[in-house]
Amino acid sequence: MINDNCYIGIDPGRTGAMAIITGSEVEFYDYEDDLTKMVNALKEAKPCMIMMEEVNAFPGNFKRRVVDKNTGKIIEINASQGVVSNFKFGMNYGIWQGMIRACGYEPKFVRPTTWQKAVIATTSRGDKKVVLNWCRDKYPQLRDNKLKLEKHTGRADALCVAIYGIKVIKGLV
Repeated sequence: MINDNCYIGIDPGRTGAMAIITGSEVEFYDYEDDLTKMVNALKEAKPCMIMMEEVNAFPGNFKRRVVDKNTGKIIEINASQGVVSNFKFGMNYGIWQGMIRACGYEPKFVRPTTWQKAVIATTSRGDKKVVLNWCRDKYPQLRDNKLKLEKHTGRADALCVAIYGIKVIKGLV
């Protein structure tokens, strides 16, 4: 049975996290956590919506074209991240989707600029601290524990993605 009062937001990045909002309670699961623990949390939550941040094939600032030494073909790579970083990011993104779908849910996707404009009324322009500080201001009960550290930017993004999901369900965006 679906819990109409439970919403999940996911930031699939390297330092990403999952935020589960149930009523006035917020739980976080960092990507670094045990995957089995996160799958169990997904199953137990029975959310009415799972909203996941949509990402480009090559996250980052800009792309450049290079010749692949092995094939001779021209390919595009992200100039701000290496091939390994992009591969790991894509792998994380796939793992999140696999966990969600294995639990029987179909995630909804939202672009970062869309949820940022709808939730914090601006875009962070890549500055993760903007979102973290907004969350600390709006949820002071989380400031000194669950959103205490600078590394909790993934949690803040996931929380805002979940809030965006609530707005979608309620027809506010």
